Amino acid sequence: MKFDLPRLDPDTADHCPVPFIDVRAYVDVESASFDSSGLIWVRTADIDDVHYWVWQMDDDGDLAYVYVEEFDGCRLTCMNSAVGLTIEQFLVREFLANQYA
Repeated sequence: MKFDLPRLDPDTADHCPVPFIDVRAYVDVESASFDSSGLIWVRTADIDDVHYWVWQMDDDGDLAYVYVEEFDGCRLTCMNSAVGLTIEQFLVREFLANQYA
């Protein structure tokens, strides 16, 4: 299923509330098989006032997404396998998982 999610304005990594150096440090700690210098910017998204800044990476042959999620004054930096999902499907799955966690 193909669909689109609203993007933040501006739709850039430069406006992420977590500095990119901290995102890279997170990846370096969490993924022993990946060098964070290979992170590729993907997009922003807004799902029900939850904001996302997303990068992709090749994690030992598998596509994975690294993202910063911001809601109600809280910020999370996370990384998960794409498990064959499009970026939009992935973000909706993460949104729903975090809403009911």
